Amino acid sequence: MLYLGAHMSIQGGLNRAIDRIQKVKGTALQIFSKNQRQWKIPPLKEEEIETFLKKRKQWGNYPIAIHTSYLVNLASPEASLRKKSVENLKEEIKRATLLKIEYIITHPGSHRQKGLDKGLVFLKDSLQELLDFASKLAYSGKILLENTCGSGSLLGGNLEELGQVLEELNFPSNLGCCLDSAHLLAAGYDLSANYLLTRKKIDTSLGLENIYFWHLNDSEYPLGSKRDKHTHIGKGYIGLEGFKNILNDSAFIHLPKVIETPKGKDESLDKENLQRLKELISCKTN
Repeated sequence: MLYLGAHMSIQGGLNRAIDRIQKVKGTALQIFSKNQRQWKIPPLKEEEIETFLKKRKQWGNYPIAIHTSYLVNLASPEASLRKKSVENLKEEIKRATLLKIEYIITHPGSHRQKGLDKGLVFLKDSLQELLDFASKLAYSGKILLENTCGSGSLLGGNLEELGQVLEELNFPSNLGCCLDSAHLLAAGYDLSANYLLTRKKIDTSLGLENIYFWHLNDSEYPLGSKRDKHTHIGKGYIGLEGFKNILNDSAFIHLPKVIETPKGKDESLDKENLQRLKELISCKTN
């Protein structure tokens, strides 16, 4: 089964994201479960939950991921911000449990010029607390660390950093990674001419089996730029060849993949980007 979709707005209610993904015939979805520019997470109403679950079933119960707020910094050297970030993710875990959403995607965070080693320790400790909380709550989904472009103090531009965290946490079954194609390119991982080398680095750093989700975005900036700006599929420095490599890789072909490309006034740009990706698929997906 091909799981290919987009990040969709929840404006008008969580269930409206499912309406929007159906309009583009998507079979995977990513959402913010609340206003991502705010720390506050209002409680879900029973009616909201029931409507969302009903619409999801009608859609086909395809994979869904919650992307956490960009305010979150699990690696922050500032204890108060780190605590606030962990508590925010705990609330996301509660929401994912109620909504039966199987993936929660979060950025690793920034050490804010306090040193990589310290940042990795803080990230690991934050994740351990979250994994313990998820276990107590009996959340059956996975928390996924997303790779970054690696600019400044951001963790996760070098895949080995994420691999180190996974290893120190003993590769728990409810923790894994989400790979973003634009971030990979910006961090120096070639997805086109040297795809096999990049694939090998993903495997040796993280383990192919620990990848559960993809963000498919082209990049406005070139290989190794450390700059993060998404653009439409085939219109940036990754190019169609790079996406063809990912889409037809036997290790990734059945994984959920969503686009986070620029939006228009309606879903037409999403339709175009998804159609462009579908045209690149040459392997059987059933």
